[in-house]
Amino acid sequence: MKGLLWLFLSSVALAQDWQNRTLVQVALDFGPQRYLAVKSITNIKSQTPNNTNIFAGFGYRGKSWSLEVMVQKQLSASGGFWAQDTRFIKKFGKQRKTTLYAEATPFLSQRTFGWSAFCETEVWKKFAVGAEIESINKPGPGGPRISRRLGRFIGFDVSGTGALRFDPLQRPSKVTGHPHEIRFYLVLNRHDKLTGHK
Repeated sequence: MKGLLWLFLSSVALAQDWQNRTLVQVALDFGPQRYLAVKSITNIKSQTPNNTNIFAGFGYRGKSWSLEVMVQKQLSASGGFWAQDTRFIKKFGKQRKTTLYAEATPFLSQRTFGWSAFCETEVWKKFAVGAEIESINKPGPGGPRISRRLGRFIGFDVSGTGALRFDPLQRPSKVTGHPHEIRFYLVLNRHDKLTGHK
């Protein structure tokens, strides 16, 4: 595992573009399996304008899976957009250490469709390894990812992820001429109950 982590970090050091994505996610239960889903995702990028995305909608939670249907509004210097966002998460295995995530995002204010997915398995001391891919209208970047659960902070479960993403069409960056991208995620999750719900 240490060798794999070193290989990943060495590959990241060779990449020429980077992005930080901070996710704040709150689930507010109003039934045994139903909840309100509220999220904020802020993207800080080295080459393109930064943006913040606000999501609100409903979720349904099964024994080892959850489904969320939300409305998304992106705020950016270019004006942003409206979209409908659907997310599905499934846990596998007796200890549920393997996670499959799939997201579909049809834009409402323009003729655009985006989707993303990842799969990862916890392998060592809260570390998980896997792969991710993302696409908007055409094949997009994807590659390996490593994540780790970091603990709790002001009522949130916190985790961090690093991903090295390669462009399948080898489109070079307009700024650096390099097709690779680094993405860092900081994820904060909170689960509460609405007042009066038992």
